[in-house]
Amino acid sequence: MIGHSLLHLLERRGSSRLEKAIREIGHFLIREHERTAEGSLPYRADWPDIAFVDTVGMICPFLARYGRVFAEPEATKLSVLQLCAFLSRGMEAETFLPFHAYRTTVTGGLGPVGWTRGVGWLAVGLADSLADLPKDAHGYEELGAATRRLYEQVFGMQRENGCWAWLMNHPYGRVDTSGSAMLAYAAERCMNTGLLDPTVYEAMTGRTFRGLLNLTRTDGFVDGSLGECINVGLYPNSFTPTLWSQGFTAAFLALYCQRLEEGRVLSGMRAAG
Repeated sequence: MIGHSLLHLLERRGSSRLEKAIREIGHFLIREHERTAEGSLPYRADWPDIAFVDTVGMICPFLARYGRVFAEPEATKLSVLQLCAFLSRGMEAETFLPFHAYRTTVTGGLGPVGWTRGVGWLAVGLADSLADLPKDAHGYEELGAATRRLYEQVFGMQRENGCWAWLMNHPYGRVDTSGSAMLAYAAERCMNTGLLDPTVYEAMTGRTFRGLLNLTRTDGFVDGSLGECINVGLYPNSFTPTLWSQGFTAAFLALYCQRLEEGRVLSGMRAAG
């Protein structure tokens, strides 16, 4: 994820020092990192047979952007492989929501379906990767269709306060600002690239905008984020400010406010906001 940020800086400023660091990250992921049985990258090298949804959001955007910036087809292929593998093996068929993880050597998911930060990682991985993948890349259309299908599910599970429960399909669970911010950020990215229809999803991100503001403390920290995951299926009972809620709320609001400034928000939503 640091590499993805460095790529943005490199394109804005240009720097041999930045380029060297980025190429080292790319070389590590493409050439040196442990692979799963299906050829994807595991979250941890010492668990090479387990694919986590977190990984999709953490590395696929970097690989897609790296492939574009450095004309590196292996990075592009690996990004698509990682995304397609999880969509093929890590989703519950009935709901099209992700499991937390799956074993690459057997059939079936691990952990609950619809852990909201996990859904956020998947949405971010799809949105940011598709923004940089060539439209004629193998699997591009399928990934776009999967993104739209995911958001059809997400849309109907949003709470009245604009956020989502920490376990998306749990009707009485506490809301999680980290996953909510991720989902709103990814939706804004998809609206910018034409993957999602603004006339449908502006209302959703507008509600999240107000919900996150209501959960932001006077010192600027976004409260109500599920804490550090202990393991697959083991989640804390703490809801406090975290790096995920803080960072993705800032990223989401940057995109949302940009649309406001450019007049790309429907008049009704502008008044509501």
